[in-house]
Amino acid sequence: VSKASSLRAQLEHGLKEAIYNMFSWVRDQDHDLDGLMEEIDHLFLHSEGSL
Repeated sequence: VSKASSLRAQLEHGLKEAIYNMFSWVRDQDHDLDGLMEEIDHLFLHSEGSL
């Protein structure tokens, strides 16, 4: 049970860090929201974990 709790905490931390990094990256872009959304769609559609 403690290993599962530790894994969950690690996953939550990793997810929060990834989201923070994504928003930091978005903030630093040239405000081309259409192009940005296309890039994000491409990342999700072509990732190894996509269904």
